[in-house]
Amino acid sequence: SRLQFAWKGRHRICGTVVGMAECAGADAVVVEEKPGVATSASYRVTTLVKKTALQNLGPGCITVFIGGVLVTLYNTVGAVEDAFEAVSDVSDDMGVWYGVTSMALCGGTIPALALWARGILKGTLRRKVTDVIYLTTLWGSIGVLVHYFYGLQEEVFGSGTDFLTIVQKVIVDQFILNPFIAQPYFFCWLRFRDVNYDWAALCETLRHPMNCAIVIA
Repeated sequence: SRLQFAWKGRHRICGTVVGMAECAGADAVVVEEKPGVATSASYRVTTLVKKTALQNLGPGCITVFIGGVLVTLYNTVGAVEDAFEAVSDVSDDMGVWYGVTSMALCGGTIPALALWARGILKGTLRRKVTDVIYLTTLWGSIGVLVHYFYGLQEEVFGSGTDFLTIVQKVIVDQFILNPFIAQPYFFCWLRFRDVNYDWAALCETLRHPMNCAIVIA
């Protein structure tokens, strides 16, 4: 049914758009403290939230807009529905490898190369290549997470399209997966890149979590 495909396809089809936008916009942001000026924890958190929210505003709006267009086309244009159903069938046939491949390419490789072409990726040639490989690996791992997490949800809540089932899945997605699994996972990966792949620096950040924050659109 349409509702069932829309739910299962969130991270299969629209995940392409989401991944590209998030890769371009999501990042760890550190508040620079001025010498001799004391900053409270609440001030630092507020500043971080404002900076990261503004940084991710553009990619977030693009994600919502294109996602809305795709859902509208799927529900109104027969040819688009058929195309999406065909992709969903391929996804079912490939299993977890579809998620790994699609997320790695569309969330990691392609956006990273686009950032490289726009001059946003900084550093030497070796560093840029490393960043592309790293982001590709990150998003490939997200494909694994998404595949098994939503498979687990179907085991727990079933594959029904009734209102209660969908609400339960959305609640688990937004209030368990995102804050307790996805956000910390993204933060560690992106922060590791930001500190030049230095394990000691990453551990130092994790020992002082108030020093940085992340907002993923």
